[in-house]
Amino acid sequence: MRLEHGETFTVTRHGRTVARIVPPDPAEEAVNQAVADGLIDLTELSRARTAAQTARIRTAPATAADVPLTQSLEELREAQDCGEGR
Repeated sequence: MRLEHGETFTVTRHGRTVARIVPPDPAEEAVNQAVADGLIDLTELSRARTAAQTARIRTAPATAADVPLTQSLEELREAQDCGEGR
């Protein structure tokens, strides 16, 4: 729970630091999620060595499957409404 609030823990052995437990970095988590969702190609990401190279990584285009069903239904209804007014 304390990690979730940003606290860092240091693990020691005989007074010497052997590890640190830190909360996840939100930016890193966002990238991991984008890779998991197939929005960023992991191969391209692993080849990027600078921030500029990382910024040039193309994201996957949205497909019809990525559009929420409710949004698709709203668009269909709007299209029908426009067609009925003629």
